[in-house]
Amino acid sequence: MSESILQADLQRELLRLTATFSTGDVTICDWGVLDGSSMAAPFVVIDVAETFDMPDVTLLHEATAWSIPFDIVVRFVDWDTSRLSLRDVRAIVIGALRDTTHYAAASASLAFGLRRISSGSEIQSIYDKYNENTAESLPAFLSQTIILDVAEIGTE
Repeated sequence: MSESILQADLQRELLRLTATFSTGDVTICDWGVLDGSSMAAPFVVIDVAETFDMPDVTLLHEATAWSIPFDIVVRFVDWDTSRLSLRDVRAIVIGALRDTTHYAAASASLAFGLRRISSGSEIQSIYDKYNENTAESLPAFLSQTIILDVAEIGTE
């Protein structure tokens, strides 16, 4: 198992939420999904782990703990509507990830190793690249980073 397998498992499981995400809405390290129409949101961008921990490299079967971040991104309509939309999409995603008994068989590494789901950031604003943070501009999207702590079991 590796970080890339865990990322692929996460992508697979989120794409199973067909009432929420379509093909292309859940990417791995591809923020270009935000360059298209905001009407296609919500999106998820799975990122590279910024933290990991392998406590004892001398043990053959010691678990490496990965903290896999992903961002849930919703279209900005207005502050109230968009924040509620982010809340609702986040609840769907967390509910599906918590229910490891219904994961696809191919996602066994994620199902077996999932240890914790937590917020990785406050709710953030993402601005259009042409109007970034001007006093009168409104964001194009709202997002929040979620962190999955997953234990990868070594098999050497």
